[in-house]
Amino acid sequence: MKQGSRVGVEYKAILCLLRHTKGIEATKYLLCQSSLSEDTIQLCLDLLTLVLYENYFLAEDTFYIQKYGTAMGSNVTPAYANAFMNHFEISHVFTNDLFICHVLCYHRYIDDIFLVWTGNLDTLLSFHSHLNSILPELQFTIHYNTDSVHFLDTMVLKVLNGGLSTDIYSKPTDCNSLLHYTSCHPRSLKNSLPRSQFNRVARIVSDPGTLNDRLESMAHKFQARCYPSKLLTEEKARTLSPPSPRPPSNAQERIPFVHEFHPLVPKIHFIIRRHWPLLAKAYPNVPTFKEPVLMCNKRAPNIKDKLDGNQGKHRVTKRGPALSNPMFTLVTSEDIAESASHTPIQRCQRDLNDQKMAEAIPTRPAISQQGPDRCSVL
Repeated sequence: MKQGSRVGVEYKAILCLLRHTKGIEATKYLLCQSSLSEDTIQLCLDLLTLVLYENYFLAEDTFYIQKYGTAMGSNVTPAYANAFMNHFEISHVFTNDLFICHVLCYHRYIDDIFLVWTGNLDTLLSFHSHLNSILPELQFTIHYNTDSVHFLDTMVLKVLNGGLSTDIYSKPTDCNSLLHYTSCHPRSLKNSLPRSQFNRVARIVSDPGTLNDRLESMAHKFQARCYPSKLLTEEKARTLSPPSPRPPSNAQERIPFVHEFHPLVPKIHFIIRRHWPLLAKAYPNVPTFKEPVLMCNKRAPNIKDKLDGNQGKHRVTKRGPALSNPMFTLVTSEDIAESASHTPIQRCQRDLNDQKMAEAIPTRPAISQQGPDRCSVL
């Protein structure tokens, strides 16, 4: 790579081993930049501490608690990761001399980073080493190329005139996981998926000559999931046609009818709409009866919900083997009772004073594993 050439770089930050104290400190820094009151900021930090330090889960009749990082699927995880990465960038990235001299553009989505580097390969690798040397628990993986680099679901390519073009990108391990058309979901939801995916392709693919091929490839994925060919043809034509102006909305306030989805719901909807004029005629002075109810589907309980609802019925009858993942700690019923006497704030303060909480209990053996010990059996 020559000096002055442009190279696309994709970074991936590994946050799974992030210590709670570092994340809470970064969140506090971000909240203090806002106009929130001190009481509100302290309440947010207390709630965040509760989420991080009280993350118990049950596996094979054994309770575990996560020591580092956040739980996958937690609502707080994206905002928590954004807060930490924002603090990390301000403290260590934007002030770096190599970043100031050689970064032409910089974009980040949570823990995925895309940038254009104008320096040579040695300066790029030196910048990468600098990032990985700041925090041992925060490591970045790097992918770079002078012609193309992928970022999330987008492939960024360098064209002949020196500009950039974009194309849709799928991982080599990607499988066709689109919702099957025979799945027990509202038909309106299934019929809307081709339009949303075709629009996504149209937004990403910048070359008009390539767009039709990418739309056809997406249509084949839907056909493999038993979507009607007529639906796919109509939505593809809609995507390629110029957008038409949206007519002004004259919708009135309607009464929502919220219910769990069932295959018989369309028949219920038909019956309600058929006899709704009787209600509107009987009460002409009620404005909300002029229009039929708005049918709203909500997700029915799935297997995960049913299993989670039964967790309280399980009893820990054996200690069981500890998980091999170093982010988790085995917890017994005695430990749960003991932790109840300490607030999450007190536990956070204890963690600040002694990062190795497991070593404070010499009578309980540590799990033997390769590398530094990050998991203890309680």
